[in-house]
Amino acid sequence: MGAGAGDADGGGPRGWPSCAGAHDMALPCLGHPRAHRVRILPGELRPPQAPTRADLVLTNCSFLHSLNLKMEVDYVMGLIERTIRDNIDEYARNGIRMHVIGDPSRRPASLQNAAREAEEMTRNNSQLHLMLATCYSGRWDIVRACRELAGEVQGNLLMPEDIDESLLASKLATGVAGEFSCPDLVIRTSGEVRLSNFLMWQSAYSELYFTDTLWPDFGEAEYLQALTSFQNRERRFGQRNA
Repeated sequence: MGAGAGDADGGGPRGWPSCAGAHDMALPCLGHPRAHRVRILPGELRPPQAPTRADLVLTNCSFLHSLNLKMEVDYVMGLIERTIRDNIDEYARNGIRMHVIGDPSRRPASLQNAAREAEEMTRNNSQLHLMLATCYSGRWDIVRACRELAGEVQGNLLMPEDIDESLLASKLATGVAGEFSCPDLVIRTSGEVRLSNFLMWQSAYSELYFTDTLWPDFGEAEYLQALTSFQNRERRFGQRNA
């Protein structure tokens, strides 16, 4: 089961303190330590006791904020890097495989290095696949995948008629998760009722769960409520009722 969670706009949780110097708007602080702790779940991720497979996608920083709030983005990128480095040994011990997805050209080199080290150290793990989306955009993801396919066609490695949904999906950033690349459940916190350019292709048939709870306050009880809501739904994947 895949779950996309977080404030997909990339901004900090609505209603939390603003960062100094955040222009004229009272924008939530991306770098609030508690918000970041809950977003990345350091020390709290544990593989399931039963031999099951789970995938979790967390989003932290989108294109919009990476364009407009450089000071805050630089700060939160540093927090992400430190969190990865501080917790990677525990992720490795607990069978958690980690990937950082999004536009690498918009991330600091030090964060890129931390991401590569984490991916290499955990590449053989299979209990839980944690994908952290930083500088990620659903539209960017689709455009990048299309460009890769176009390059293969231009290089005579692929015929246009061979391109189908499965092939395009494999070229998306989440393609590393294989058959688990499309989340069953997308959780959107902080009272916003939109996907905000997050996993646009992958969430086509996902169940959506919206909550007024702010992301730093979203804990186990709220997560269980989301799962209960999911269990009570009838999934049709575009089909009519039986």
